[in-house]
Amino acid sequence: AGVLNAVGGTSTLEGIRMGGAFTSSAPALTAAGSAIVTLRPGNVTNYAAGATGGSFGAGTLIVVRGTAHLIVDGGSFDGPGVGGLGVSAGGGGAIEVFDDAHLTLTGVTLRVNTRGITLRGRANLTMSSCTLEASAVASSAWGILVFNGVGETATATVTDSTIRAFAYGGISASIMVSDLSGGNQPRGSFVLTNTTLAQSSLGVYVDVYSSATIEGNGLQIRDNLFGGVRVEGALGLTMTGGAVTGNAWYTNTAISAFYGGISLGATRA
Repeated sequence: AGVLNAVGGTSTLEGIRMGGAFTSSAPALTAAGSAIVTLRPGNVTNYAAGATGGSFGAGTLIVVRGTAHLIVDGGSFDGPGVGGLGVSAGGGGAIEVFDDAHLTLTGVTLRVNTRGITLRGRANLTMSSCTLEASAVASSAWGILVFNGVGETATATVTDSTIRAFAYGGISASIMVSDLSGGNQPRGSFVLTNTTLAQSSLGVYVDVYSSATIEGNGLQIRDNLFGGVRVEGALGLTMTGGAVTGNAWYTNTAISAFYGGISLGATRA
């Protein structure tokens, strides 16, 4: 359920203002079933200017479920009610995508409190010419999180975009594949083209229960606090062009297991 619910058909929403506090169970917008929904700013540059911060678990503005496809064509989401701590066992984030649903963001600025986009099930994310960044962090933080079950692969294709500033301790990242509750073995597949992962604790983090594949074309992983890529589970990484640089600048003296441009288990490069 949500303030606006689309469960089928094709619709376009323009000039929408989200006001109040929202949660994963009661977001501002839900696209479900087989709905195809296009969201455009119209005369509203910031969809979330009226969204307010709330209690633990608050801050989810949009949920996409089923086989629905939500297309956000321009505009921004910015304010204290965008994202939040979420419910750790459920992921949380400003936008949650479940099942076989698809989220497309084009020319969007998403400035979130702590947690950005969570992909569950076989969800699909396409981002082009976007900025996804943390405006504040209060706990473990991510730009994109894959948290799904055994046998499920979520996919993300990110082009000409920047994901940055998700820095809180060592287990925060611009892109994270992580099992938050145990026994799920999450898996994500990413194609990252002319995209920058920067100024987070880690550029990419794959925890011990999880696996991922990343195809990088002109991918920049730079200036993260503790490392560029940290993998405890399994990762297939292919990079053409791009760079992994400047990813241990937090301190020159402290010893940290997170340090290293690319860290694969106990091996760092």
